[in-house]
Amino acid sequence: MAGTAIVMSITAPLVKFFGHGNEGRGYLITMTIYGIAAMCIFFLTFAMQPDMIDYSEYKKNASVAGLIAAFQGFFVVC
Repeated sequence: MAGTAIVMSITAPLVKFFGHGNEGRGYLITMTIYGIAAMCIFFLTFAMQPDMIDYSEYKKNASVAGLIAAFQGFFVVC
């Protein structure tokens, strides 16, 4: 909720700052900045997460049964 409050409170000033009287241009630039920030945050979040699946067992079973086991885990995650 804090993040929502921050975004709501700074969006209008950013639109005015970047728009210079043109609201459409201001919203476009502001949302582009928000999108880039979100992309960086998502990248950092997923890059810093440890791998929770031990793939050493799958590497040992480099057969059809090993591939089936790997894909079963994939479909469970999806």
